[in-house]
Amino acid sequence: MAFAIIVLVAALFLKIDKFKIFLFFLFPFTCGIPGYTMLVSIIALFFKSISKIKLRKLQVIPILFIAFLEFFNCIIHTGDVDTSAYLSFMSFTAVFFFLLFDKDNYKQSRECILAFIFGTVFVAFIIYYKMIEVYGLDMILMGKLRGAMGDVYEEGAGKLITNGNNMAYLSIVLIGILMLGAKRLRLPAILYNSLLVLSILIGMGSFSRTWMLLFALIIVAYLLHERNLKALFSLVIIFGAVILLFPNILAGFTNVMTDRMAGDNIETGGGRTVIFNQYNEVWSQSILYVLFGTSLTSYHEVTNISGSMHNSIQQIYVTLGLIGLLLYIGLFIKFFNTKNVGKPSLFNYLPFFAGAMFLQSIQFLEPYFLMLPLIPACYAFLVRDFDSNKNT
Repeated sequence: MAFAIIVLVAALFLKIDKFKIFLFFLFPFTCGIPGYTMLVSIIALFFKSISKIKLRKLQVIPILFIAFLEFFNCIIHTGDVDTSAYLSFMSFTAVFFFLLFDKDNYKQSRECILAFIFGTVFVAFIIYYKMIEVYGLDMILMGKLRGAMGDVYEEGAGKLITNGNNMAYLSIVLIGILMLGAKRLRLPAILYNSLLVLSILIGMGSFSRTWMLLFALIIVAYLLHERNLKALFSLVIIFGAVILLFPNILAGFTNVMTDRMAGDNIETGGGRTVIFNQYNEVWSQSILYVLFGTSLTSYHEVTNISGSMHNSIQQIYVTLGLIGLLLYIGLFIKFFNTKNVGKPSLFNYLPFFAGAMFLQSIQFLEPYFLMLPLIPACYAFLVRDFDSNKNT
C-alpha cells in the first residue's frame, strides 16, 4: 500500500514529464511491490495524458486487444477469470505499451534511461546488502543464494524478492545501455565507470550462465565496433578495477561458474528443454491454443504443467497464441522504425537485443515486472550522439 500511495502522491504533484521519469526509476522496485501499484500508475498516466496531450492509437489498441484476448482465453478454457491476476497482468502490459509508444516522452528518453539505471543500482544494493547482512558474503560467493535473493527472511508484502536470473537480466540490460558511452548518456566519466563496474558486479553476483555468455558477446561486439586502443584500454581499466577492488567476488564467481558449466544439467539448461517440449506438446494439440493461446494468468491450470516456461517467445505463443506473438513482433518492428531521431549505431540496438536474448532463458509476460526493463532498453534506440532527441 505504501508504494501505491507514493505513486499516487507523485501523480498528483509531479508534472506529466517528471512523473514518467519517476516511473522509470520505480521499474526495478516492481520485483517487490504489489501489482496494484502499476494499476495506479497506468490510471494516473491516462488521466494526466488526456488533459495534456493526445493519446496515440498504439498506446491504446494493443492494450485493449490483449485485455480482450486474455479475458476470452480465461472464459473459454477455465470458465472463470482470476480478477487479481488479470488486473496485475493488464496493468503492467498497459504501462509497457503506453510508454513504449509515448512519442511525447521520446524527447526525454535519456533522462528516463538514467532514472532506470539509478533505480536498478539502488534496488540491487538493497538486495545484496540484506543478503550479506543475514547470510554473509561467503554464502553469496558460493552461489548458494541465487534461487531467492532479497527480503526472503521477512514477512509481509512489499518485499524486494527476486532471483539470480532476474538480477542477471537487469544487469545485462544495464550493461547494454551503458555501452552507449558516457558522452551519449551525458554522464561524468567517473560516474559512468562506477555504474559500469556496479552493473558487472550485479551480474556476477547472479552466477548466471546466460549472463556470462551474453556479457562476453557484448564485449566482443564493443571491441569489433570500436576497433581502437582506447576502447581496449577502457575495458582493461574496468576489469582491472573489478579484479583489484573485488578479488574475492571474482574468485567466487570463477569457481561457481566452473561448477555450473560442468554440471550434469547443462545439456538441458537446468531442465528447461524438458519443460519447453512439454508445453509445445500441449499447445500443439488444440487449434484454439495455437491461434489464441491458453491464457497467461491460468496457463498452469489449462496445460496441467506445474513447471514455468523459461523462454519468452514460447511464453507469448503458448499463452496468447500465434496472434499474440505476431502482435508483439509487429509492435517491436514498428518501434524500431521510429523516424526523425537520427542515424542509429550498433549500440542503439544493443540493449534491446541483449535483453531480448536473455529473456529466451527466463520469462517475459510473467512475472509481470520482467516486461518493464525492455522499455528503457528500447529507449536506448532513441539516444543519439550529443544532440537533443527529436519528438515525432
